[in-house]
Amino acid sequence: MSNPIDRLRTHLRAAAIPATDADLEGIQARGFLSRLADFERIVAGVPAETLPDYAASPAPLDPLPPPDPPELPATPDPSGTSVLDAAAAIRAGATSPTALLEAALARIDALIHEAARLLQPLPELPPGATLFERMRARRTAASLTPTQRDALVAWAAMLADLRTQLAELMED
Repeated sequence: MSNPIDRLRTHLRAAAIPATDADLEGIQARGFLSRLADFERIVAGVPAETLPDYAASPAPLDPLPPPDPPELPATPDPSGTSVLDAAAAIRAGATSPTALLEAALARIDALIHEAARLLQPLPELPPGATLFERMRARRTAASLTPTQRDALVAWAAMLADLRTQLAELMED
């Protein structure tokens, strides 16, 4: 399978990225695949001992670190991260239970908002959407398995219930 289009088609299929024949023809027509052949020719002409250690070594690369969690809006948290710190801050007069509850509600609101964003359906793509547009659209909750989606829905519902209970405490 030395044909670059066949190789590309195989890799796209393995990655579950939809690509039409028109997409692949456009890639080939724009000359993107000629760069692959150029690179392969250059690499073939370089002696193996001049390759960097990581490229010459058959050892697998270290796995990528896990992605950072999504950034949530910053909320004031004068008490630290533990319940004991919060109690000490309240006793010292550095904060109040109301301020702590408001900060917790703001964090919960941000988490509920993020869950709702992740659960949005895929955007409707125009019939002429490019391969890049289709790939970008797949980076939503549609890529979640049904089990993951159900867990996210349950998690968001529990957060919403907790938020309601905390808000009721604020009113008392």
